Order: sequence, then structure tokens, then C-alpha cells
Amino acid sequence: MDRYQAAEEIEANLRAGAVGEYLGGDDALEVLGEIFRLHGMRAEPGEGLAEHLRRVDTAVGTYIASKFEKIVADNVEAVMEEAAEQRRHARSDYAQLTAERVTA
Repeated sequence: MDRYQAAEEIEANLRAGAVGEYLGGDDALEVLGEIFRLHGMRAEPGEGLAEHLRRVDTAVGTYIASKFEKIVADNVEAVMEEAAEQRRHARSDYAQLTAERVTA
């Protein structure tokens, strides 16, 4: 598995809602708190509802996109290492099964 495949796997998992695999409890709560804070922004004086909602949406979207990218970047190496470990175990299991069949 290369970096691009690892990033694609992480992105797919995040889109499916599997955040806990990549983000610890305290970090997840911090992100959620920031999203709520951004969502609760007050309108600026004289700002219309549509402008306010657009500003809030942009702020929340920008924050989520930056966190998404950071989570992917922070976890690519770990996913690549896990995939390599799984391949090593699969080869070892195959060698063991082959050896058992030969001796049987």
C-alpha cells in the first residue's frame, strides 16, 4: 500500500463516520466543540440572515476541511505500516499452512 492508497482508505473511513480509529476522544471532543462554537457565531451588526448563514457555513466548512486533511496526513504512515504488517502475517500464515500440509 502506498501513500495515496492509505490516504484514500482513511478518507473513505472518515466519510463513513469512522473517526474514532484516527482521532482520540479528547481530540474528537475538541473538534466537536470548535464546530459548535463556529456554528453558534452571532450575526455581525447589520448582517442579514443569508449573509450570516453563509459566513457560518464557510467557517464550519473550512474548519472541517482543514481537520479532515490533518487527520489524513497524521495517519497515513500508521495505515501503511498496518497494511505491511498484515501482509507479513498473511505470508507467515501461508508458509505455516504449507509446511503443515507437506509434513502431513
